[in-house]
Amino acid sequence: MVVLNFSKIDCVLIIFISALVVDILRTRNDITANNSRITSISMCYKKCINSLLSNGNLTGNSNANSTNVTSAEERKVKNSVDNKGIREMENITFGNLKLFSSVWCYGLDNTNRLCRFRNLCYFPKTNDFVFFHGSKSVYFGIPENQFNPALVDMASVENHNTQYFHFTDMPESESQGFNKTFFDKRFFIFNRFNPGNLMHVLHDDLIPLISSVREICGAVTINETQECLKSFELFLADEHPSGMFFNLYEELSAGSPLLATNLTDNICFAESFVGLRKHTLWYQYGFKIPQGPLKRNMKLVSDEVKIFIEMFRVKFGKKYKHTDDENYAVLIARNNRIIINEAEVMKELHKCSGLKVKKVSLEENNLHEIIQVIHNSKMLVGMHGALLALLMFLKPNSVVIELFPYGVNPDSYTPYKTLATLPGFGLIYHSWQNTELNNTITKPDNPVELGGIRHLPLTVQQQILDNPEVPQHLCCNNPEWLFRIYQDTVVNISSFSQVLQHALLQQVERKTFQQHNENLMKRNLYPGEVQNLACHLVYRDETWASLVLLWKEPWNLKYINSSLVVYEVLVQEANTEKVDYVLVKTTKHIFHKLLLNTHYVIWLRCQVDGRSGHFSTYPLHCYT
Repeated sequence: MVVLNFSKIDCVLIIFISALVVDILRTRNDITANNSRITSISMCYKKCINSLLSNGNLTGNSNANSTNVTSAEERKVKNSVDNKGIREMENITFGNLKLFSSVWCYGLDNTNRLCRFRNLCYFPKTNDFVFFHGSKSVYFGIPENQFNPALVDMASVENHNTQYFHFTDMPESESQGFNKTFFDKRFFIFNRFNPGNLMHVLHDDLIPLISSVREICGAVTINETQECLKSFELFLADEHPSGMFFNLYEELSAGSPLLATNLTDNICFAESFVGLRKHTLWYQYGFKIPQGPLKRNMKLVSDEVKIFIEMFRVKFGKKYKHTDDENYAVLIARNNRIIINEAEVMKELHKCSGLKVKKVSLEENNLHEIIQVIHNSKMLVGMHGALLALLMFLKPNSVVIELFPYGVNPDSYTPYKTLATLPGFGLIYHSWQNTELNNTITKPDNPVELGGIRHLPLTVQQQILDNPEVPQHLCCNNPEWLFRIYQDTVVNISSFSQVLQHALLQQVERKTFQQHNENLMKRNLYPGEVQNLACHLVYRDETWASLVLLWKEPWNLKYINSSLVVYEVLVQEANTEKVDYVLVKTTKHIFHKLLLNTHYVIWLRCQVDGRSGHFSTYPLHCYT
């Protein structure tokens, strides 16, 4: 293998020549060939840089002006190659070049603060964000004590002590002592709170992320939001592996998200933002008080969730085929918290609703398929669990029935009820709870995280078994809660049917009420102006003349519910006060025995159930 070694003069010449050649290739039409040539140039350039790094020729001069990225000529070559989309030059290792950081923060405290950084670095070996202070650094909006308790939250879950963001201070001069991979891109940095749970992925991460980047870009429409997302990549700074829902994060990132757990080298970001917005959240998980809905403007939350839903549909539009076929109900199945008599439940769903029943699960279906099915259904039924968060994709007036195992009070665990009842969603929510101890199958020998209790003292185990209801508790590993929520359940078909029929009745009543309101609204509408008003002389003798009047109905009449439509016609002899009035039900009328050689002025308007529109803007002039 040939090892290329470049002198500093050689490298400078390569930089100039590379920039010149790239500019020339840009003007030529053979894109494929040019991309190949540019790739070769970029590789040569990179070898030049690495050779100088290994020889120590790029060591920063302490008397030289510090730079945020690199020299002007290096930027010229880098940008030339980047503009052609060549991946090799997107990330460049700059070794020990000097750089300084800057920060701008906005917000009163860590819970609502958003910070923008220039040249923020992350060192994976120590799990530290690093801020290099220099004479030109901007330090705006940083509180006097940024450690009380933190500068900003890394996750949307408010004031969680494992989600605080801090950075380690370093002088600018020391930036020369670290090899760094520099990303000349815009990143949003945050921690996924629980990436293995779909409710947490949507509620804690993705919906706040969309809202945050929209705020940064000032995006209002879906198209503007899409364009905004194209300018952001994601750095997931948590300690979790990628997880089964990682593709959702990929879809919302301009490039594949960076995972802190996969990094070995120090990295720096040209531009980055930290601080997920929290006003999109509707639920708190019980870290300080028992879990429950957040006290906030739920109309605002609803609006943000709807924007996310629309954004999600547009983003995955090619994968979803939204149809008008809504003739089925959906039952969510699980590999734990099992519905023992699942077939009976499905049979009862069909019997009561007349709908075809589809069963979905993450074991049998991918997430996109499940969302497709839910969106095109009228009913969603499932045991309390994260997949119920997908109820947000249901259409208005759909039914949600959430099932709860024995001992789990539906009023104490309401993330999905809160979501279903957000203003403007128009969903019908009901819960069913198993109240019969004989219809539950407990799992005391399960692993602890799945509700096992064999590790507990016998007296505590017995107390849990005897307790008819899980008492209110804090998050997250209450053994009694885990024991009860991971039970398997035999659903009492009789009591389930009562809940189901009540929900279906409410669905019919709401649909009838909505139609009534729509009819009332239509009945309050007024007709527009009649169209194409014209007159023609149809008969004339020595004494009298007959005139036919023709017109077309107002164009908006077909959108108005009506019982009776008539037309008011006013006929006036010009320059007199003599006016005749006639009410007709057709769009044609003949006037008989009109005076000869007379000028008539005619006005006409439509009337719907007694509500009159306006007369024609310009009267019609007819002559006999």
